Amino acid sequence: MKEIKPESVRHAYIRLLTKGVAATTEEDIRLVDSLVKGGMLNGDILGFLTTDTDIRTYLVKGLTVEGYVFLQKLREEEWQESLWYKILKWTPAVIGFFIGLVAPAIQEWVKVLLGLTP
Repeated sequence: MKEIKPESVRHAYIRLLTKGVAATTEEDIRLVDSLVKGGMLNGDILGFLTTDTDIRTYLVKGLTVEGYVFLQKLREEEWQESLWYKILKWTPAVIGFFIGLVAPAIQEWVKVLLGLTP
């Protein structure tokens, strides 16, 4: 059976900033708390839950400009760690290397085809 990887904090932030704040777990509520305190989300405190943990409940009004910039930065970091980014980044260098290896052979082949060699 395949193990389910735990969600990283970056993925959780991206999820909360893009798909809306549906903070149902303690971890989500802590992340929303940090986003509101950091100025990434506009929000108000609705109340406190006075049990074992101090959980705040927020009324989130929307994403701020700082939150949008933060979201773009998180998405950029996510893209730069992806396999596709690494493939696209290194493909021109690999193609150039192989072209450099076969270029002399292609030049000689063209000379033979055109009859330029004695």
